[in-house]
Amino acid sequence: MDYRFAESPEMYGDLHLALIVLAAALNIVVYRIIRKRPEDFLFRLLRALGLFMIAAEIFKQWFCYTYIYGEVISFRYFPWQLCSMAMYLSFAAGYLKGKAQEGALVYLSTFSLLGAVMALASPAGMLLDHAVFTLHSFAYHALIISESMIAVAILRKRKRPYFRSSLPLFGLTVAIAEIINVLSRHMVNDPGREADMFYINPFYPTTQPVFRSIALKFGNITEAIAYLLCVILASYLIFLAENRLCYTDNGTGSGSGIQPDKTYIISLNRERSVIALIASVITFTCCLYAIVIGLGVRPNITQAGIGLDLFRFFTVNSNIFAAFGAVLMLPYAVEGIRKKYFTCPGWVQIIQYSGAVCTGITMLFVLLIMFPVGGAYMAFGGIYIWLHLVCPLTALFLLFCVESNIRLTKKEALIALCPFLVYAAVYYTEVVIMGPEGGGWPDLYSITKYVSPLVGTIGMVALGLAVTFGIRWLFNKAAERRHSELQRLWDDTLTPVDVRIETYGLGRFNGLHSDIRDITVPVDIFRDLAEKYSLSVGDLMKAYSKGVESGLEEKGAIASKR
Repeated sequence: MDYRFAESPEMYGDLHLALIVLAAALNIVVYRIIRKRPEDFLFRLLRALGLFMIAAEIFKQWFCYTYIYGEVISFRYFPWQLCSMAMYLSFAAGYLKGKAQEGALVYLSTFSLLGAVMALASPAGMLLDHAVFTLHSFAYHALIISESMIAVAILRKRKRPYFRSSLPLFGLTVAIAEIINVLSRHMVNDPGREADMFYINPFYPTTQPVFRSIALKFGNITEAIAYLLCVILASYLIFLAENRLCYTDNGTGSGSGIQPDKTYIISLNRERSVIALIASVITFTCCLYAIVIGLGVRPNITQAGIGLDLFRFFTVNSNIFAAFGAVLMLPYAVEGIRKKYFTCPGWVQIIQYSGAVCTGITMLFVLLIMFPVGGAYMAFGGIYIWLHLVCPLTALFLLFCVESNIRLTKKEALIALCPFLVYAAVYYTEVVIMGPEGGGWPDLYSITKYVSPLVGTIGMVALGLAVTFGIRWLFNKAAERRHSELQRLWDDTLTPVDVRIETYGLGRFNGLHSDIRDITVPVDIFRDLAEKYSLSVGDLMKAYSKGVESGLEEKGAIASKR
C-alpha cells in the first residue's frame, strides 16, 4: 500500500487549512461536551485521551521505523518534545495529588497548549509526503488543545492555581530532553537521525526561526537558554489570560468583604509587577536586538553603507526611546514582585507613553505611506520587521498591560509628543533649510519627493497629534474600565465600619506574613475604597497601620514561643 501523498503538502495549502478547520471543529465539540461536566468525568476523559495518544504514538514509532527510516533506528521523532508531554500528563494527572496534580494541569493548560498551537500554525516538520504521519501529527496536536481545555475546566472548579507549580515539572522534562539529545549523539552520531528534543540540542544549531540566528551568532547554549526563557514567558502570558478569563476564587471559603487573600488586594499587585517585568523585558529585548543587528550587519539594502548614520532615522531613535522607557520600568517591577505591591512614578509612565507615541507614529507611517509606495521589502525587510512592526507593538503592549492607576492629561500628551516634534524640527532644518548641498541630510524618507516640505510637515504633525491623542484616549478608557471592574469586586453591602475592620485585617495579614522591610501602604487601593464607601484615606491608613502593628506583634509572640 502507498502511504505517500503525490507530493509533500505545503504550509497554508489546502490540506493544511482543511486540517486546521477540522481541528477547530473537533475542539468545539469537545468544549460542548466538557463545559458542564463534573471533575471526575473530566479526569476520566483526560485519562482516556492520554491512553489513546500513547497507543497512537506507539503506532507512529513503528511507522517511522518501518516506512520513513527503513528499519534503521532514529531518534528524530522520539516522543519527548514539548508537545509529547501532553499524552503522559493527561494519563497521569488523575493519579497525582496536591501540588503535583496542580502542576500537571497547569503544564497542560499552558506549556502544552503553546506547543500545540505553534505546531499547528507552523507545521513544517509535520507536512511530509507520508499521509499517515501527517494526519497523525495534526490529530495529535488537535487533541492536545482538547486536553488543555479539559485541564482549564478542572482548574476553574478549584481555588486559583499558581503558574509556579508547573515550573519544576517543566525543568524536569527539559533535563530529560537534554539527556536524550546527548545519548542519541553517542548512539547514532548522525545529524539526520539524532534527537533534538525541545529544540535545545547542544551539538547543532536549532531549526527554529530567529533562534537559529541566535545559535549561529552566540552559540547553541545561549540559544537554548533564550529559547527556554521565551517558552516560559509565552506560557506564563497564556496562564495570565486564562487566570483573568476562566479562574475564580472557588474553594476559598464563603463570606463577603475585603479579605487579604482576594485577588484584588494582594495578587492583583503581584500580577501587575510580573506583567510589568515581562512587558519591559520583551520591549527592551526586541528594540535592542533590532538596533544591534542593524549596526552589526546589513540585513536590508536600504541600510547598506549607513553605519552610525543609522541614528539619523527617527525609526531607530524612537525604538531606542521605547527601550529606555522599558528599562526604567524594570526596577519598579522587580521591587513590586519583592514587596507584592507595584507602584510606578508618573514620569516613568510619561516616558513609556512617549516611546509608544514615537514608535506608533513610525508604524502608521510605514503602513500608510512606506508600504504602499516602497513595497514590502522596504517596509518590513531585514531589521525593519522589528523596527517598524514588532517593537512598536511591544511598546504599546508595555503601556497598556501595566496597570498603574494613572490618567494621562492633555498636557502630558503634548509632552509625550515633544521628542517627535524635536526630531521633525531637526529633520526640516537638515533636509529643507540646509539640504545635502549645504552639508545637511538627504531626504531619508523621500517625503519631499512626493509633496512640498510645508505639506509634508503639516501632514506629519497631524499624524503625530492623531497618534498621541488616540493612544491617550484608549489608555484612559482602559484605566477607567479597570477602575470600575475593581470597584465592582467589592461588596456593596459593606458599611464604613466593615471596611475599616477589613482594612485592619489586611494590615494584620501583611504584618503577620511579610518582612517589616517589605511592608508598603497600598494608597491607591485605599483611595478607591474611600471613594467607594465615602471614607477618608487617612482613616483607612490608620486602620491599616494598627493592623500591621498587631500582626508584627503577633508574629513576634509566635516566634518567641518557638
